[in-house]
Amino acid sequence: MHNGKPKAFRLTSAALAAISFGAFGLVVSCLMFLVPASKAGPVEIGLYIAIPTLSAALAGFLRGTALLDLQIVSNYLQALLHGILVSLLALVIHSVLFTMLYAATTTGEVHTLAFVVAAFGIGVIATGPVIFVAGALCALLLHQMAKNRSN
Repeated sequence: MHNGKPKAFRLTSAALAAISFGAFGLVVSCLMFLVPASKAGPVEIGLYIAIPTLSAALAGFLRGTALLDLQIVSNYLQALLHGILVSLLALVIHSVLFTMLYAATTTGEVHTLAFVVAAFGIGVIATGPVIFVAGALCALLLHQMAKNRSN
């Protein structure tokens, strides 16, 4: 408390970007996979809901902070492209984590590198357009938040 007023809770740029991209990742993965994954079991919920959310949050944490710095990302086009690149990083992270969880829970042999490449390729083809649009929207919102903060 300062002068009788509670201190305002402030998130760091990295935490704000991680929460934002993670929330978008959760919404997109739930809209696409919640019903089929929930009918299958907890491993599938991990593969199709938890890992995409974690991947999006991690990508946002690693590369999304630039969206809140107007000296790095100065206009909406740059924000849009940066959001697509953060989404692409999330797909790469997702492919690795998906392979790790799948290999840990399956009884058969998994060729790890081939599985990562296949998971990435299938992810880009099957979910890429939706993920890229969601990442671009998240980036535009974060950029607008930065612009509002600077005014």
